Amino acid sequence: MKTPDLIQTQQWLSTVLMVRGDLPQKLNTAASQGLTLYKCVKSSDTLNAMRRVDIYAAGYVMRLVECLRGSLHYFASSWVRKYLIPSLKLLLSPCHQSLGLCTS
Repeated sequence: MKTPDLIQTQQWLSTVLMVRGDLPQKLNTAASQGLTLYKCVKSSDTLNAMRRVDIYAAGYVMRLVECLRGSLHYFASSWVRKYLIPSLKLLLSPCHQSLGLCTS
């Protein structure tokens, strides 16, 4: 069995990680590109190839979620400071000249 080259392996793993579906569906999609799980991942004494890829894929998703949470927190707090707080100050001020709501 010929070992796949680096680019083929990267494309296979990218497909496994990015396409929708459960792991068997992902592996079937990746296999349609010419590589199978057992050509790309070796089983060990403690974990078979499927379980190894499953652990890696789950870790990938957890890292992605963690990054998105961090980004969301940054962008949300930035958005709140830039847009929401000034808007609330404007709306809650007792006199808003542009709307003719001055009471004094």
